[in-house]
Amino acid sequence: NLNWVIEVSENLTGDFIEEMRRVRPGCFFLFEGFERQKELLALAGNTECAVYAAEIRGYITDALTDGNKISNLSTYLRSLERVPSEMKENLVNLGPEHDAFHYEDVWAKLSYQDKNIMYFLYTFLPGYSLIFNGEIYGAQYDYKNELNRTAKAPVLVDSDPAIRDVRRRIFSFPMVYK
Repeated sequence: NLNWVIEVSENLTGDFIEEMRRVRPGCFFLFEGFERQKELLALAGNTECAVYAAEIRGYITDALTDGNKISNLSTYLRSLERVPSEMKENLVNLGPEHDAFHYEDVWAKLSYQDKNIMYFLYTFLPGYSLIFNGEIYGAQYDYKNELNRTAKAPVLVDSDPAIRDVRRRIFSFPMVYK
């Protein structure tokens, strides 16, 4: 997570990237710079890197929860046509579970069906998708130093097989059709 300063004479992010590329030339950088996507990608030479693109999650959530906001989603999708390909292909579309339950965000409260629609729409967007399993999140897992208070992570065999199958199909869709 490199979200350090960009425009300073002693640029820590640039120094870190340079040193890591010297030590491990093929290392991949995932930036969390929501307003500074272009600059962060440029620091890594637009190669072996990506940056969070949280905007789409908000637009899809708004369209799913308020039909009057579908035009905002449409406008954003059209704006992607003008984004340079080196930027577009290095965006990471965040799933509704990412950083959500801790902050009571609207996308955290999407229904199962709405989350599936979001996941499906992501298959048509450029870049990557960062989707969690939809099971592990929230304050009940936040007791890092008090393991006895931390809820155990769900076990795959305990999850609903129908939900697993639907999500497997959604997430394998791009591998089959792209």
